[in-house]
Amino acid sequence: MIKVAIIGAGYIGGVNANACDKTEDAKVVAVVDKDFQKAKLLAQKINAEPYNSLEEILIKKEIDVVGICTPTFLHADMVEKCAKASKHIFCEKPVALSIEEVNRMIQAIKKYKVKSMVGHVLRFWPEYETAKRIIKDNFLGCPKNMYCERLGVIPEWAEGEWNKDKNLGGGAALDLQIHDLDYMISVFGDPLSVASQGIYDENLGGWAHMSTIVKFAGGQYGCVNAGWAVKGKFPFTMLLRIICEKGTIEWVSRASANISETLDGKVQKNEVIVYKDNGEIIKETSEEIDPFFSQWKYFIHCINNDKEVENSTFEDGKRSLELALASMDSSEQNKIVYINKN
Repeated sequence: MIKVAIIGAGYIGGVNANACDKTEDAKVVAVVDKDFQKAKLLAQKINAEPYNSLEEILIKKEIDVVGICTPTFLHADMVEKCAKASKHIFCEKPVALSIEEVNRMIQAIKKYKVKSMVGHVLRFWPEYETAKRIIKDNFLGCPKNMYCERLGVIPEWAEGEWNKDKNLGGGAALDLQIHDLDYMISVFGDPLSVASQGIYDENLGGWAHMSTIVKFAGGQYGCVNAGWAVKGKFPFTMLLRIICEKGTIEWVSRASANISETLDGKVQKNEVIVYKDNGEIIKETSEEIDPFFSQWKYFIHCINNDKEVENSTFEDGKRSLELALASMDSSEQNKIVYINKN
């Protein structure tokens, strides 16, 4: 049985703790938070032990995996410490705030030979997996364009409102838009260039809304509209539309104003719809499974079977971060930014 410690007892820490604890071959045995009462509350729910600091966990030889679910600005130092302590590492997205930080993390992971994964959960989201399978089946021909939306009011669960400080969270450009940029990369491959315009609001963490166009090496292009500049009770919205040679794939989800309610099931259960060029409409029902569970199941399987993690790696996290940062540069400088392949 793989023993896991979750670092960060906030909302996303709870989501990951519950998901990991449902896997057959892993058990969350520890929850860490600087607010000991928060750690204690989450630990009680999953029959784990609460702790006050990461250092308490790193000296425990029985801990195999550390799940880092803290604010983004804390990721880099924690990953380096965990790698040095020979702990396998799951890190929430975005992986970091800068490429320099990611390079340090990757260097430590390689040096200490631990397994690692970044929580880009769309790669495991049932409807997004269904869309990718349809593309792979190739009955629609080559995909040409992908359009994504990810819109909602800014989450209020961030302790100290760190997500409203651009230096701590990177704004919606890094925290929200990166979901769809990463998924596009997983489907289309290497990006060549990016052009973005956005809504900048210091009170919402900097770039609060991004409209981004990405050109890919394979000739495809993608468009993302993502952000938390919407107001009031605007429903949390996810949209995926992929135009292929012989048809179009579409999925739309609208929920309550807060994503936490989306994950709690208060959401329209829409099917993935395929519009074929011959007029036929196909409705694809995706498996109802928690994507957070799926990503943890995959990571634990890799650890248990000593397999290389090939999906949502730190290198993947680096590529997605690089593209998100380039989109911010594009919006700030009002120009196309070309992606460095080195």
